[in-house]
Amino acid sequence: MTQGERIRILRKTLGLSGEKFGNKLGVTKTAISRIENGSNHVTDQMFKSICREFQVNEIWLQTGEGSMFQEIPLKDAYMQAATELCRRNDTAAMQALINYWKMDPDRQKVFWDQLLEIAELYKMTSSIHKVQTSSPAAPIPTDKNHLTSEKIDAEVEEYRRELELEARVTAKSEVSEDIKKNA
Repeated sequence: MTQGERIRILRKTLGLSGEKFGNKLGVTKTAISRIENGSNHVTDQMFKSICREFQVNEIWLQTGEGSMFQEIPLKDAYMQAATELCRRNDTAAMQALINYWKMDPDRQKVFWDQLLEIAELYKMTSSIHKVQTSSPAAPIPTDKNHLTSEKIDAEVEEYRRELELEARVTAKSEVSEDIKKNA
């Protein structure tokens, strides 16, 4: 596998288009496409930028060995995230962190449980969104057995879980609002 192919795998793993990936590195989507296709080689500057911007393991990017991402200690990752939030002046995220820090342990647990459920809901809906928007011009299968009863049952079950999770998040939000009102 070439370095360009590893860069394509990295970009897709990050869920970024060529344009968004390039923007983070200060280059065009055409430059990224040429690197991925092997038309252009990765310069030392680009190599360092990719590793720094996306916390990529240099050895993996060079040779394909090891894990894709750097192993960053939790405290260092936290400091990087906090620094980036400040740099972007993301006041909502900064305020959320401060509010969490000020909560008593019981409220922190409720907050954390809700956040995990929201994250799970986001994972489900983002995968559904990708399916719905991935290929609007895709041909409609003509095979009458395309939707088997197993596939339909699986989709119904996934949708049921999504609705249940959404209901739990809503219920916990209402409990959280009650806690705020009674505080």
